[in-house]
Amino acid sequence: YFEGTVYDGVEVRVRGQSARDWDKPPWKFFFPQGHNFSAPGLILQPVDTFNIQSNYSDKSYAREIMAWETFAATGAPAHQAFPIRVEQNGNFFGLFNWLEA
Repeated sequence: YFEGTVYDGVEVRVRGQSARDWDKPPWKFFFPQGHNFSAPGLILQPVDTFNIQSNYSDKSYAREIMAWETFAATGAPAHQAFPIRVEQNGNFFGLFNWLEA
């Protein structure tokens, strides 16, 4: 659910190898064909998959975002990234970084 839109049939899995065992692992979201995730003003175009990074080892939640913004500022290929608050069943789940997949 985001901004009044319910996204049904979304597949979610834990990402990574050693990160799977972290107290707060990163996640990957896969949207059904033809039902892309859209967030105008946040992401440039609708996507069928994205990651949320837990920043388990970076309590500032800033290093990854600053790195991608630096790449973009130099003209290098860069992913979109920004901080998000995640809720599960209406309860706070954690702070993560949204990352283009």
